[in-house]
Amino acid sequence: MFLNKIWIDFYFLFQSMAYFLLLNEGRRMKTIYRNKGFTLLELMIVIAIAGILAALAIPGWLAWRANAKINGAATNLRGDLEMAKMQAIKENAYVAALLTTSGYTIFIDNGAGGGIADDGIQNGSEILLRNRQLVAGVTASNNFGNQIWFNGRGRPVGFGTVVLTDSSGNQRQIVLSIVGRIRLQYN
Repeated sequence: MFLNKIWIDFYFLFQSMAYFLLLNEGRRMKTIYRNKGFTLLELMIVIAIAGILAALAIPGWLAWRANAKINGAATNLRGDLEMAKMQAIKENAYVAALLTTSGYTIFIDNGAGGGIADDGIQNGSEILLRNRQLVAGVTASNNFGNQIWFNGRGRPVGFGTVVLTDSSGNQRQIVLSIVGRIRLQYN
């Protein structure tokens, strides 16, 4: 009797499952898909955080950029003056650097091609070593008459300071000593 009751329960359970399967035959079972997007609230929070971080970072980045600009110009000028000094020793001739407020020109002032030697003017076929414009917003001033000469021994004819100033007032100085040492000074 007990086994008979269990058998009847299984029979009805099996019949109800078969009936359910016949009803849903050919139909797709509904599945719940997870939403794969962002909510508007999440998006607004991310944008607010990004805006706050940008507001904190931009002033520092602008200051870094201004310093990088003037440091690059000062490093280029110092390196080019060192190159002029070495070229004067190599050629055993005067090398001149003509400075303006917006750039500089460096050439071997040896009178080649009918030019006049040691006059501080590039004429004839005197070899141009460097012609460089300063980056925008950086100006140069000096205290030795806009010309620097290095003799055949690499010694400067005169000494002084070139001051580079950017639009926000930052300054870098290239100091040329009487013995030919060229150093970069930060203010």
